[in-house]
Amino acid sequence: MGYFKDSMKKTYSKHGDLVVSKNLQAVANALDNLKRIDYPADAWANLPDEPLPIAEKYQGHAMQFVEQVQGPMVMLRGDEIPVSHLPIGGVTDRKSVV
Repeated sequence: MGYFKDSMKKTYSKHGDLVVSKNLQAVANALDNLKRIDYPADAWANLPDEPLPIAEKYQGHAMQFVEQVQGPMVMLRGDEIPVSHLPIGGVTDRKSVV
């Protein structure tokens, strides 16, 4: 936590001591109000892997970029996207993106 507080002091020091102290106090308040929530681990571990409802918007789309790149990114599966699916230069036609 020390590194975090030092980083906050460095980042916000240009805004004055009041801003630094308010940010440090906000972090202290957040830590003081954390509550543990117990839940049965097997309830989460055994859930079926279902696509998010928004997935339908990206599946079978006419644009390859939307289906092969944008869709997986929205579904938090960006690590699975092959580099070959990314557009050359990183630019695509904005009008055709969802």
